[in-house]
Amino acid sequence: MSTVYLLGAGFTHAVLGNVAPLNDEVIGRLKLRKYSELETEYGQANPSIEQFLTLLDLKLARAEQRKYIGTSRLRKIRKKIIERIVDVFSYERLYIDDLDQKEVLKKFVLSLPTPALILTLNYDCVLDQALWYSGRWSPYDGYGIRVPSDEEELSTKNIRLFKLHGSVNFKERSDDQEYPFVEINNKLFPGAFSERNKRGSSHIIAMSYIKAFRNGLMRFWRDAIVAMREAEHLIIIGCSLRDEDTFLRFLLYNFGMKKSCDTFKIDIVDKGKKNANAIKKKVEGLVACPKLQKISTHDKGLEHYLSNK
Repeated sequence: MSTVYLLGAGFTHAVLGNVAPLNDEVIGRLKLRKYSELETEYGQANPSIEQFLTLLDLKLARAEQRKYIGTSRLRKIRKKIIERIVDVFSYERLYIDDLDQKEVLKKFVLSLPTPALILTLNYDCVLDQALWYSGRWSPYDGYGIRVPSDEEELSTKNIRLFKLHGSVNFKERSDDQEYPFVEINNKLFPGAFSERNKRGSSHIIAMSYIKAFRNGLMRFWRDAIVAMREAEHLIIIGCSLRDEDTFLRFLLYNFGMKKSCDTFKIDIVDKGKKNANAIKKKVEGLVACPKLQKISTHDKGLEHYLSNK
């Protein structure tokens, strides 16, 4: 059975605890009150980082269209905010140094079937590290981006990790047609014996409803859609499926299209019946062939779900 995982911010929060912020906790860590130009937007959007960045993008778009004198200042502010978001999710802040000390995370990575495709909307590298420590995955080819390596034994073993909104260890490059560079170092991936692509700004797609993807990341979405059409089992963990994320909604629409399959299975893992049922309702309205879908909710969280698999 071909399995696809879809992970949101709730996943990292479940395996690391409160050190990993949920979406509505991010805005409080960015020190945005210092920007008087955005006082109105902050007041309207708080605590939603998505709404705040959307209002900022709309304000910047209007300023650029009208050639407003403060446009350059707004661009610099936006860039600084993105840098702070990267810092919130950086591998210096969110990391593991011993997989044995993270029981839930270890249980998750060892439970992965092969082949498996993991689609994550998260910027952090916690899961990346866990997969590396487990010996089941490699950053040299596991992202869907081939990174040259002298180590022949480093392979994904049929586990792929697509970071659909970018990552703190994806680095910008000037060629818009290509994938970003992948940063690999021994702090992030101990024992990799490599220091690659450490320079440059992190390549992430900000949490705005207005998303501008470079072609490299769009290829991730294309490949994810192909995989979703061929999958029979979808596991959604800690992902609220926000209505405003059109790309994600279209991706989910493709699950259930496999011609040779009569039934499909969806597991929704979250904390609380209200949250899990809300996600289930959204899923029912998004996936293809809903009458063929067997949807199960697991509202006691990831640890309980893994213990009862």
